[in-house]
Amino acid sequence: MISKRVPGKTYQEAWKGLTKQQRLAVADQVAGHLKALSEMTSEHVETVQGSGLVGEYSLRVREPLPAWKPRLEPRVPREDYEAYVKRNNDAIGFEMEAPGGAEPLVLQHQDCSPGNFLVTTPE
Repeated sequence: MISKRVPGKTYQEAWKGLTKQQRLAVADQVAGHLKALSEMTSEHVETVQGSGLVGEYSLRVREPLPAWKPRLEPRVPREDYEAYVKRNNDAIGFEMEAPGGAEPLVLQHQDCSPGNFLVTTPE
């Protein structure tokens, strides 16, 4: 992914310089963003724009390609997602549960750790 540089530091870098109130404000904002994401649902595994994923990752079984070779993956229907969860459970040896048939798939971010989002701090 190529993007332009934006101002700020990772939350992890900024942590030591933040007051307790600033830390709580960031936590409240992150919770608000995650809640907004969770309200976006779909019947497919797809990007925010409604397209398939770009890159080496796929939930479908497919031929291996090198990571540098770009390709657009199609949107993944629920059945393929459930098959992926089953294959993954068999491979890793523990149970991950796919949403039930009546539940929509929810937009989420896989890694909201403190080193993976930016905050701006007063100078």
